Amino acid sequence: MAAAVIWTWVAGVGELLAFGAQFKLMAPGMVFLLLLAGPALYLYYRDSQFQVTIWLGKFVGVVLTVAGGLVCLRHGLGWDSPVERWLAAEAGQIGNYPVGQISPVCGAVLLAAGLAFLLRLLGWRSLRWISMGLAV
Repeated sequence: MAAAVIWTWVAGVGELLAFGAQFKLMAPGMVFLLLLAGPALYLYYRDSQFQVTIWLGKFVGVVLTVAGGLVCLRHGLGWDSPVERWLAAEAGQIGNYPVGQISPVCGAVLLAAGLAFLLRLLGWRSLRWISMGLAV
């Protein structure tokens, strides 16, 4: 999905996959986080016996968890994100919601996905069920 979004940006046809001219398909920050998470998950489940793959997975899990937590905190406390403002330079507002910034729902999903991946990588059998619950 992230690759399709980047293709529409590069080709200049961003509205092709969106639900109308007033909507963005995905926030730029979310696209980059998905591009980071996808290959890491693939490599982990393909070659999980290599230590470098496990460390890459832990790094990505921490990045997803921290990013998701910061997005949730930002929306909860009313903070602004200069990084997201920079990534979505032409962003406007629809109602009270900024266009082109990661939504609180996506932040919660990033937080849950990052925690699920980290718990899975720790390798404790008791945490496996919690990891599967968060992943669902």
